[in-house]
Amino acid sequence: RQCAAHITTKPVAFCVSALSDQVWFGSRDEIVVVDPTTFKCVGEVRGYHTNSVFALLPTRTTDGRTFVWSGSFDLSVCVWGVDPLPPKLL
Repeated sequence: RQCAAHITTKPVAFCVSALSDQVWFGSRDEIVVVDPTTFKCVGEVRGYHTNSVFALLPTRTTDGRTFVWSGSFDLSVCVWGVDPLPPKLL
């Protein structure tokens, strides 16, 4: 088997979540956002979680806004506004 793309910018991805035009990776203490068509990093979030990000959940409101919820082993939950990038903590 072959891998379509090997992204090696971060050492570990504990969780992955897909939006229509973004793929989010939760790693040790940050979140990395990748464009799935180019496999390039389009956003990084650091300094909010102090331990591994183990959960990512994309949600869309009835008016079309998109948010991603992130959960960490530091016992925190963050909600991120994703339009436009980079992600912003709400």
